[in-house]
Amino acid sequence: MSQNEESAIAAAKHEDQLGRIAMRIIGVSILLAIIVTLVAGGIDNFPYGVYGFIGAIVLCVASFLVGQVE
Repeated sequence: MSQNEESAIAAAKHEDQLGRIAMRIIGVSILLAIIVTLVAGGIDNFPYGVYGFIGAIVLCVASFLVGQVE
């Protein structure tokens, strides 16, 4: 492999790692928001009640999964 190919591969791996880190930060932020909302007022404090809570959980899980796949 040439020097350019090796540096391109290294750059792609670095970008993948940054993407994983970003999605984990987003997932943790959503999880913290869920916890704060539950502590502040329970499930009724979410927009649309239980459906909003389920939506928040789905977004949290999806962000962690995208972080794993990336």
